[in-house]
Amino acid sequence: MGKKSITMAVTILLLFSLLTTPAFTESYSRSITAWFDHFKLQVNDSEVHLNNDVFIYNNEVYVPIREVSDYLYLNYELNQATNTISLKTNHNPFLEGSDTILKNKTFISEIKGLRKNLQSLSSKPQNIEAHHDQYQHNFEVYSLRNQITELERKIQILKESEFPYQKIKTAPEMEAYLKEHFRTLQNIPMSIRFRYVGGSKYIFSAVFDSSQTTKWSSLNRRDIENWVDDIFYVTRELLNPHAEIDGDIRQSNFNYGTEYASYWTRGNHLFFDFRLADHKKNSMVDGVAIENALNSKLKYYNSSTFTYEVFVSQNDIDIIASYKESFDSWSPSLKIQYLNRLKSEVDKLYDHVNINGRIVTGTKKETKLRFSFEENQLHSVDLLDELEDELNHRFGKFYYGGNTFSFTYTVNEGHSGSFEIIMESDFSIDSAAWRNVVNNGEFSFRSFVQGPLYHINTNWDVDIFGTVVDKNLVPVTSLEFFRTDIYSPRTLQPIIFE
Repeated sequence: MGKKSITMAVTILLLFSLLTTPAFTESYSRSITAWFDHFKLQVNDSEVHLNNDVFIYNNEVYVPIREVSDYLYLNYELNQATNTISLKTNHNPFLEGSDTILKNKTFISEIKGLRKNLQSLSSKPQNIEAHHDQYQHNFEVYSLRNQITELERKIQILKESEFPYQKIKTAPEMEAYLKEHFRTLQNIPMSIRFRYVGGSKYIFSAVFDSSQTTKWSSLNRRDIENWVDDIFYVTRELLNPHAEIDGDIRQSNFNYGTEYASYWTRGNHLFFDFRLADHKKNSMVDGVAIENALNSKLKYYNSSTFTYEVFVSQNDIDIIASYKESFDSWSPSLKIQYLNRLKSEVDKLYDHVNINGRIVTGTKKETKLRFSFEENQLHSVDLLDELEDELNHRFGKFYYGGNTFSFTYTVNEGHSGSFEIIMESDFSIDSAAWRNVVNNGEFSFRSFVQGPLYHINTNWDVDIFGTVVDKNLVPVTSLEFFRTDIYSPRTLQPIIFE
């Protein structure tokens, strides 16, 4: 939607506000004839759901401003004391004639899409029958909110920096722009080279004079990353929205000077490596060293062959492990053993990093398993899914008194590193068969329940809490499996039937 149509929409919204606000000083009332026809309102092709109807009066369209202001990034205020309605655009480039880089709508459009997804997720009814789905739902909401926050941060950075907008079509034009607007890094003069490689790939390199080495040594990593990040964003905004930038910062010479920093693009983010900057070695993880160690020491595991890629972001590392054969047939226990071995190899070099990772097929790069280690604790929704399948297969039946009771398991990560387990059964709590278990079979049922709990504990060093429910989701008993002191093994606490 162009500036002219947006401006017209704002005028319409303002008219509607005047008609719907409380009485002003010297206000008056009159009867009007308006037309209602179940109009649908769309902003940038996305439908806006309104609580108040859109209507036509005197060939003008009236729309409730408070319901669409968020979609247009408007703040409005009614001051009855001064009979004034104020509209603030928050420097929205859609509404202003700004020549800043934010003329490109990429981030704002993306935020609107994410907010639409978030609204859809938030409106879903919560159902205790889908406990695992609810866990996934909460994770998706958390992820979307984080994405929105990150995009809003990027917009704010661009607003504050106010890089001038310029139509750029070629790499030489982009190089000229960077030389004009990014000629210094924290008062260090920088020589810049920008080259097109092919597709959406570009090489951006920078050089500082040897006389500036002391100043360089005093820089914070974040100063350097922010400078390169700004160049990355500017390139995507002005030249190519899908641009991928690789390159380095050297001393004295583009080709032969000492390399102090390198960077590369993966997805929508830049990753940095300061391995040759002596003053930054203590604060920066050497991704190349980790990658070499894994490819050397963990190339082969249980008849499978792996290759590794490692990407560094502050104290987090992303690991992509590609395999050629047999990984799909591994049991969850074997996969956990492999991941713990991978963690131990990383710990030999850096024991303070968080690890995010994916196991992918070697040819199609299809993701088979996602995992992470935070504070030495393994997390993986994919492994929990496999664990559930294993529990359902191995511990799905309980036999007592000539009756068979079936159970379905749901396992989620709980608070403070614990697991939450739900055992959903196929019987009614009031059935005669189950009352026989309650009255006479507590020891047998306790022995049965210990099986899946001990099985989980052999691979996951966690306390386990949960509930057994009948087919109507009525609680049957609670489960508590934990250590009574730091020196004792975990045990199942007494079972008390409802």
